[in-house]
Amino acid sequence: MHDFFDKLGAAARRAAGNVANEVNVAAEKQRLSDAYRDLGKLCYQALKKGETPDFSAEEAKIDALLAKIAELKDRRNVTDVDTEPTVTVEPKAEPAAEAPTAQEPDFVIVEE
Repeated sequence: MHDFFDKLGAAARRAAGNVANEVNVAAEKQRLSDAYRDLGKLCYQALKKGETPDFSAEEAKIDALLAKIAELKDRRNVTDVDTEPTVTVEPKAEPAAEAPTAQEPDFVIVEE
């Protein structure tokens, strides 16, 4: 009977670890979505000004987020049942893009 409860506890810890990992994956995917949105805003602002800026910092940020998501997805099958699961949700960073000015609309209407 003791063995049954040991296995049940191990399965519960494994499930909790998987849930915590999925929360981390979802949080990183949201950060990635925000980074893509910020890059789009910067690109649009540069196009409006006729500039060709260097987006290497944004590229590095997106690459790091993609790598972290891949790493978290590799850990989906938690095998170390003796450790407590942890959720590492970091605070959301402020967007790097400038806020649109009063002269720049948030959207563009294109008539055909």
